[in-house]
Order: sequence, then structure tokens, then C-alpha cells
Amino acid sequence: MNYRPLGYVMEILESVGLPVSYSYDDLVFVENNSVLVRFNDEDAKQLFFYFNKDLDTNVATSIEPLLLEAAYEKGYTFINSGRYDIREKDKDNEELEVVFLN
Repeated sequence: MNYRPLGYVMEILESVGLPVSYSYDDLVFVENNSVLVRFNDEDAKQLFFYFNKDLDTNVATSIEPLLLEAAYEKGYTFINSGRYDIREKDKDNEELEVVFLN
């Protein structure tokens, strides 16, 4: 397992008003489900972020430069990697899956 700088990522996200609600493996979920961050195991200073498929394009456009600047100030690079959706995988087990759309 690679080192994942969760504390720094939380600071970056919270500095632009996106508090972290949950992290699992290489994913960091934002409280309102608008943004998902995925760690890059090849470069700890580079992170991928995805906007929720239902997030208004204008809102995404306004959030992106804030994320990029906040990451830069901490020595990180965020890469806009498209959109994502969370879908029910198994109704019986209430299991969800993250689907990357782009």
C-alpha cells in the first residue's frame, strides 16, 4: 500500500468549502457528493478529481479553479478527470459502486 496524503487533501478540499465525509482506499468523498478525489499511486503529489454527473456545469466550472489553486498552494496538482456516478451494485447487500464516466 502506498502512502496517501489524506490530511493534505482534506486541507485542500476544506479550504474551498468542500469538507470530506469519507475516504476509502484511494478515494476521498466530499460531504455533498459533488466532488470525488482519487489518489495517484504513481505520484503522491498528483491527484485526480471528478465531478458528480449531476453537478451543474456552471458550478463545476466555478469550483475547478479554486481546487487547482488550493492544491498548487500546498504543492499538489489536481487533474480534472471527468465525471462520476454512484450506483447501486447489489440491492440485497445495499452495495454501491463508483462509475467513472470519462
